[in-house]
Amino acid sequence: MKHYVIIAAGGTGIRFGAEKPKQFLMLQNTPILIRTIQKFIAALSNIEIIIALPETYINYTTELLQTYHIDNVKLVKGGATRYNSVQNALNTIQEENSMVLVHDAARCMVSTQLIKNCVAQAFINDNAIPAVSSVDSVRWVTATENKILDRTNVMLIQTPQTFKTQQLKAAFNQPYTIQFTDEASVMEKAGFKLNIIPGEHHNIKITTPIDLKIAEAYLEN
Repeated sequence: MKHYVIIAAGGTGIRFGAEKPKQFLMLQNTPILIRTIQKFIAALSNIEIIIALPETYINYTTELLQTYHIDNVKLVKGGATRYNSVQNALNTIQEENSMVLVHDAARCMVSTQLIKNCVAQAFINDNAIPAVSSVDSVRWVTATENKILDRTNVMLIQTPQTFKTQQLKAAFNQPYTIQFTDEASVMEKAGFKLNIIPGEHHNIKITTPIDLKIAEAYLEN
């Protein structure tokens, strides 16, 4: 079965506060995006990579890939939302008898073993959504009240979220809603049952400067 990974790199890095999107920042002398790509190449020999990113960074990314000698990567224009970006990338995949992994560009700490586990579990159960339990207390907060939630029932969702292509394409035929924060939410709304599998606590999403420091510490140790 053929495998594709859609790397969602459409973010502008506003929360990080850098001059350029966080996926292009350096982590121990290597751009975060390049580290992410290298993990998938190392994990799956037959992987095809599609990156959805801001149109203004397509030429920059092309040069970056050449610098690191990475070939056979397709670049597509990102959309106004993550949903639109992933949809644009998904529309370039013609092989329906295949598997699609969707991954955050800024999760460069993902292990090759987790990537392999996601593919293996999705092959059996149609999809695989990695998640970790919360180590913090969790409260539900509204304008009028707040209440404690049982954190044993709270899972923090990660990527790569992995699906059989035909099912993911069917889910992405739905009209966009604000509740679509990831691919799992799109699949759930379309009526598909989600298969949650163990993620990794070190599979962090680099969103703020402190996250970059944490990633550096992981690499040093």
